[in-house]
Amino acid sequence: MQFEKSVFSPALWTVLGLAVLGTAQAAFIQIPLPNTTYTSGTTLVPPGTQDVPVTSLSSGGFTVSFTGATAVIPRAPVPVGWQTWAAPPFTETATPRVDEIQTPLVPANQTVTLSFNTPVQTFGFEAEIDSFSAHTLTVNFLNGAISVGTIVQAYPTGISSARLIAGTTPDQQFTSISINGDTDFAIAQIRFAPGAPPAVPEPSTILLSAGGLVAVLLARRRVRA
Repeated sequence: MQFEKSVFSPALWTVLGLAVLGTAQAAFIQIPLPNTTYTSGTTLVPPGTQDVPVTSLSSGGFTVSFTGATAVIPRAPVPVGWQTWAAPPFTETATPRVDEIQTPLVPANQTVTLSFNTPVQTFGFEAEIDSFSAHTLTVNFLNGAISVGTIVQAYPTGISSARLIAGTTPDQQFTSISINGDTDFAIAQIRFAPGAPPAVPEPSTILLSAGGLVAVLLARRRVRA
């Protein structure tokens, strides 16, 4: 006896589809501009005391710690503590207070890591390079040792070229970010939004559910026969 196509219902195909999607890569969404949705949905981390080097910055119970830099120094508002920035819509303001990230001169490429004391689902900051020549910053958003997403920001010049580097994820979390470049840079307007990713069943659980649904449908088909 052949089974009718109706045995394989839309519900079954949905479950089987979820089993496949359960192994898909987590989503990473880049936020290109500091619009109202981004700023209103995140918390701003204020810079530290002017001209006093810091190893971390905090807002409420959230702390971001810096490693890999020789110094992180909060400066006066642009253009006093840092000569240039950028203006809206590329940045929130043209005159932010910045945190200057100083890196060793050798080797040429250096990585500065920003680690979080609690995971977040959205994190961003504005950044501008120190040099007036062309350079690139590569920013990797991490969940533990796993890369969730990467943003490569090119700077044709360090003059008024600050840009937002921000990302969010609906089904993962960030525990740190790494910034790789070959020149000093400054960051401003550090923002975050906490939150845990939604619970997603393990692929084995989904497949087990799919198997149970198949058995029920087959049993019902035999009763009808």
